[in-house]
Amino acid sequence: MKSLTRSFLLSFALITAQVGEADSVDFESLGFSMSPPETALSEMGQQPLMLFLPADDGFAPNVNVMIQPYAGTMEEYTELSLSQFRQLGLEVVEEPVIEESSGVFQYQGFMNGLNLRFYAKAFAKGDKIYLITATAKQSHWDKYGGVLIKSVESFQLSD
Repeated sequence: MKSLTRSFLLSFALITAQVGEADSVDFESLGFSMSPPETALSEMGQQPLMLFLPADDGFAPNVNVMIQPYAGTMEEYTELSLSQFRQLGLEVVEEPVIEESSGVFQYQGFMNGLNLRFYAKAFAKGDKIYLITATAKQSHWDKYGGVLIKSVESFQLSD
């Protein structure tokens, strides 16, 4: 698990460090690199990145990055998110921590037939929200949560 964790975090760190001028993602620890497909942001947003740990008990804990068009404030985004959590029957585990251009959300609940736990961090930049979300089974959160949160917290926006 220790080398897997290192590989997962290294891959994520390299992605955030290498995407830029060349617009290439370098998975040095895995032995390959690639360019993401070129596409315009749709009105529904896009999910340009998903990283998975090996499946455990039928579910692969993961971190994903979504880019969503959004021109409102972080406070408005927080209210919208909390409303969506309620609509989905999800429980807020800790009150959101909101700053001027970022917010942290922790929630859990039953989705797609599984009891899941989530840790998400949102960044507002221009007319977009960058939402980085870690997901694992609730029963596995103690096992994977630290690794997943560390990955989410490593995300940095480019200038």
